[in-house]
Amino acid sequence: MKTVRFMSNLLKLHKIVPIITMFQENLGNSLFVLDSGPSATDWIGAVSAALTFVVAGIALAFAWGQIKEAEKTRQQVADIERDKAQPMVVAFMEMNDTKFFMELVIKNFGQTPAYDVRFTSDLPLQQASGGNMPERREVLVPEVIPFLAPGQEWRTIWDAPFIRSKDRTITDRHQATIRFKGLDDTHLTSSAILDWSIWKAVSYTDTYGIHHVAKELKELRSIVDRWTEQPNKSGIRVTVRNGDAKDLRIRKLREEEAQDREENPPPKRATIRSEIGIEDEGPATIVGTD
Repeated sequence: MKTVRFMSNLLKLHKIVPIITMFQENLGNSLFVLDSGPSATDWIGAVSAALTFVVAGIALAFAWGQIKEAEKTRQQVADIERDKAQPMVVAFMEMNDTKFFMELVIKNFGQTPAYDVRFTSDLPLQQASGGNMPERREVLVPEVIPFLAPGQEWRTIWDAPFIRSKDRTITDRHQATIRFKGLDDTHLTSSAILDWSIWKAVSYTDTYGIHHVAKELKELRSIVDRWTEQPNKSGIRVTVRNGDAKDLRIRKLREEEAQDREENPPPKRATIRSEIGIEDEGPATIVGTD
């Protein structure tokens, strides 16, 4: 009976051992999980890595912004340089060299040529009536100027200020617009105000230039061309005299007057002067020699 009971207990124990073993294994695994949790060093490393990533992201974003800003600046500089290279056509008023007429000028002040230059005005440009023009006349401006090189200009006479000032009803102020093409057929525009009111009261001094010299030379040539050796016709009349003989008479007269002052009274000196044809108007002087 005891043997049977022992064997029965042994069998029960045999069944319990695997259960205990399984419990031990599970407990060991649980302890292993608890033992493998992150330490403070691991947390610090993880936070440092995260901060490094954030800083790197910020630096990348800043660098990207700087790149974009640099590209924007380069584009602005390129646009400025391109604008500087574009033609600049403007219209203005300028007195010509004679200081008599006012001219309308369309000029390209830019660094590159201008194409298809077109001038328009809000009101027609007119010349005032007066002088040789009994009626007003419109100033003719080309519909299009095909080409204006850098520094090149187109100009025409508009009016004379002193004549225009007498016409009280003529328009003085004009709003002008100039349209033209530049680099790569870029359409450009400039505007100008052409106002006569500031020019009507302007005064000038006479300034003689090379054109005045040319005019005088032409007149001299016309006079020289009329010279001839034939009598009773246009030519040069020449008077010849002996200057040395006259100077000799004047020196002789002075010597005689000096001697006469010592020997003779004034009436006799007058007689001597009259003998050689010189009036008694005071001491004789040498005028010059020819």
